[in-house]
Amino acid sequence: MMLLDNEKLHWTENLEIWLITLLPALFSAYGGTAVALFCLLGINIIIKNFALKRWSFFGWHQDKNYKYDKFPLVFIFMIAYWTVYLVSLIWTENLSYGVREISSQTWMLLFPLIFAITDFREIGKHHIRSSLLWMVSFLTVTFIFRFVEFVYQYSCSQSDSFIWYMLSRSIEFYPTHHSYMSLYILTGLGFLYSEFQQIKKAHSPTLLAIMLSACACCLCMFLLCINSRAGLLCLLVLLLMCWIHIVFFKRNYKLGIISFIVGALLVAGIHFALPAHFRNLSSTVIELVSGNSDDCRLEIMKNACLVIKENPVLGVGAGDRMDVLSPFYENSVYGITYNPHNQYLDTMMTIGIPGIILLLMMIFIPLLKAFKERKFGFFTFFVIFAVSILFESML
Repeated sequence: MMLLDNEKLHWTENLEIWLITLLPALFSAYGGTAVALFCLLGINIIIKNFALKRWSFFGWHQDKNYKYDKFPLVFIFMIAYWTVYLVSLIWTENLSYGVREISSQTWMLLFPLIFAITDFREIGKHHIRSSLLWMVSFLTVTFIFRFVEFVYQYSCSQSDSFIWYMLSRSIEFYPTHHSYMSLYILTGLGFLYSEFQQIKKAHSPTLLAIMLSACACCLCMFLLCINSRAGLLCLLVLLLMCWIHIVFFKRNYKLGIISFIVGALLVAGIHFALPAHFRNLSSTVIELVSGNSDDCRLEIMKNACLVIKENPVLGVGAGDRMDVLSPFYENSVYGITYNPHNQYLDTMMTIGIPGIILLLMMIFIPLLKAFKERKFGFFTFFVIFAVSILFESML
């Protein structure tokens, strides 16, 4: 897909590169702006196709001389997933809510179609790397800015409150939901680990190692401050995957021993310095395994399972996913009706067996492909996403 360095790019191709580079960073904080840029990307692609005669459609290309990759299978699953949501309006009762739900899922149709109608031959691996670097830099600078702002406010307030509590409250009110924010942060940490693997090729390895370590520390602190239990669990999964990669794939046993000791000290540090975080994290794991909990998250998952038992094949449809849960919360202390907070249960409850099959294929086929091709960055992202949606309905 990489263009020759001496080939001049059309202005639409340059704009496309800049938009794709900036989008991940903006999605992590300014969703509305990112959506507007995504629409601009779609318009730019149409102009590019007219100007350069680069139209394509699911494998057919107007440019016969271009050797292209096959249309990714995951995109076909995404389109099929959205289509099942659309078809579910046939057996749902609340059509108005169903239409709103399908509208919010439209990105699962538009995103694959963008890749279906054009090629991205001008986008190389270095552009994807730049995009992730922008995202990591943006998250790091954001955390530093919030931290400096907190230090100033704390020094002026002369409050006796616990410093960590105040810091967490200061950063917790972020414009992005903490579950989505933890997904961005963990993706950034996975990318930083991949960068560490290439550190010997850098002009200044020591300086680069210091910068990457500083960014990793900021992102870990950011993750602790947003109080996401799912994010902390995913962080442990990420650390475990990195350790397995070092020991069993890279066969660097010395680094494996050092990283194990550092990881153990990190967990011990969280336990003693932040006992509430450690208690919440350990209790979440115990409650999920035992099935006994006073936490509303486990209760709403159980309610979703009861709905699934009554509608196991096709689900209740996109329009009734919240209505069928309402009776469970009429006498509840929580006062509102929650969605299942588990994408697997949410999908099974809404569009039944066809939906859960497509969801699993959408996640695990690319995951297995990334593992087979030793693409640790992609593999890490899909594992983190698969674990994250155990605790949040993200699609």
